[in-house]
Formats: sequence, C-alpha cells, structure tokens
Amino acid sequence: MKSILVTGAGGSAGHNVCWSLRVSKDGRSLVLTGCDVDRTSLELNMWLDYSFHLPGAHDRGYVAALNKVIENEKVELVMPQPDPEVERVSAERSRIRARIFLPEIRRAISMERVGSPKETNPHLSR
Repeated sequence: MKSILVTGAGGSAGHNVCWSLRVSKDGRSLVLTGCDVDRTSLELNMWLDYSFHLPGAHDRGYVAALNKVIENEKVELVMPQPDPEVERVSAERSRIRARIFLPEIRRAISMERVGSPKETNPHLSR
C-alpha cells in the first residue's frame, strides 16, 4: 500500500490533488494523509484517510512536525502544495524523511520574487 502526504490539503490546490489521487486507477489502494495550518479547511477534505494540523511553513518547527507525521504514518511520498510549503520543503529537502514530489531545483522561486502575472507579462495588462 502506498502512503502519500499532501501538505496544504485544506486549500483548493491540495484538495484537488487529493481528489485526483483518490479517483485515479490506484486511488483505492492509497493511504492519503493531509496536513494544513487551518484545521477547519482540513476537516472539509473528504478524500483523506488521515489529517493533521501543522504549523505554517515559515514556523521554526515546521520540518520537525512534518517529519513526525511522516514517521508516525509511514509516509513514502510528500506532495507539497501551497507556494510557501513548496519553497520550504524544497529548501529543506535534505532534512525531510520521505521522497518529495518536486523537481530538483537550486532554490524555490516564490511569487514575491517573481511578481504578479501582469508585472512579468505585459500582454496581460492590455
């Protein structure tokens, strides 16, 4: 049985990833665990088998809390979803005790550094 942890599972992107995984060909055999900073949103994700409230990605204890869930739930793969968690998980890749569904990159690019779509693509402002 495969065990996947989806971070930000209470948000729209995380919820959609969980739905996609659950309705996939192998969806019934997956153990889907989700975590989020917002307990209420997390509880609304009906595709999860287990859910955990974690501190925000910018919190000092985020990686330790994530690793605790990974170890306790025997998670094999982490799929981070919201931008702050993608950035943190990517930056802390070597400390996270499971495979990570992110490409190898030298550093995560946040939307703050890239700017809004209108700033980066002048054709969108027309």
